[in-house]
Amino acid sequence: MIKMMEMLTPLTKAEIIEQMDIAYGVFSKENQDIRLSCPVLILLGQFDRTGKVRQYCIAWARKKGYPLFIIKDAAHFSNGDNPAQVNAEIDQFVGELQARKA
Repeated sequence: MIKMMEMLTPLTKAEIIEQMDIAYGVFSKENQDIRLSCPVLILLGQFDRTGKVRQYCIAWARKKGYPLFIIKDAAHFSNGDNPAQVNAEIDQFVGELQARKA
């Protein structure tokens, strides 16, 4: 966190926004047609308001049919905010994968 603050301090708000747009805007465009050959589980904190994370997670789940679970009482750091639900969703997901292989 300290290093990030050192990097961002000299920048104006406009410059930070420009950098974020380059990082996330380009990333989503370049990776829009990616095909993953592994199982995908999307977890989203109920109160996640970080950038466009919510919008991207919902769109990705709809477009690709990946399961999306909302983690209650959690923000962007959902595994720290509600580890019990995060672990339960992961356990269930892995259990379903194992059952399909059996």
